[in-house]
Amino acid sequence: MTITVHQHPVSRDSSQYGTPINTRTRVVLVVLAVLVLAGFGLASNLTPSKTGRGTHRQLGLPPCSILSLTNTPCPTCGMTTSFSHFVRGDWAAAVRANTSGFLLACGCLLFLPWSAASVVIGQFWLIRRMDLVITGLLPGWLIIVFLEWGWRNDLPF
Repeated sequence: MTITVHQHPVSRDSSQYGTPINTRTRVVLVVLAVLVLAGFGLASNLTPSKTGRGTHRQLGLPPCSILSLTNTPCPTCGMTTSFSHFVRGDWAAAVRANTSGFLLACGCLLFLPWSAASVVIGQFWLIRRMDLVITGLLPGWLIIVFLEWGWRNDLPF
């Protein structure tokens, strides 16, 4: 009687840990992380507007065209103010200025350790399908932006 022993090589199923990334993707993640840090740094150098919007004017940018023309704030009005409050830890004021801006700042803050871990381990950390994440997060955030805008302006939808 012959007994056959099958040896199963120990292999790492990359789909269990995340999608492997190449050098170019690592560079893109590093560049994006630097841009996020620069954005937070810029926001920390701005004084949040007491009116909840208009902080972007400190950057030499013009007033909101939609607000100027229609007397109705645009969906992104208050977002710079929200970031400026966020980096100071005044999250309640950040939410009051622009809730979707606060959520974007939270996402940016979470992106920093995630991108660092992904670059170090060479794969998207905890994410199997980046395409599904992007196609879920971006439209979801945009829906929140427009729902908040409608709610703040008493629009009937």
